[in-house]
Amino acid sequence: MDIILQTKQRHFSNITKQDLELIRSLANDVNLVIRPADKGGGIVLLNYCDYRVELLSQLQDTDTYTKLKGDPTA
Repeated sequence: MDIILQTKQRHFSNITKQDLELIRSLANDVNLVIRPADKGGGIVLLNYCDYRVELLSQLQDTDTYTKLKGDPTA
C-alpha cells in the first residue's frame, strides 16, 4: 500500500488562485450570462439585459417559432 501512495501523482492546476477567484466572481454575477460559443469551443460572457432582449426578439420571430397551446410533453 505504501508503494501506491508514494507513486500517486499529484495534479496541479494551471489556474492561479487569483484567476480562480475571478472565474468564481464572474460565475456568481447575476448581471452576466455565460454561454458556450457557437464556434471554437470557447465561452461568451453576455450582459443579462442584452441577452434577454435578444432572446425575446428571436422568440417573437413567428416565421421560425410557433407558440404552443400547451405542454407537448404532458
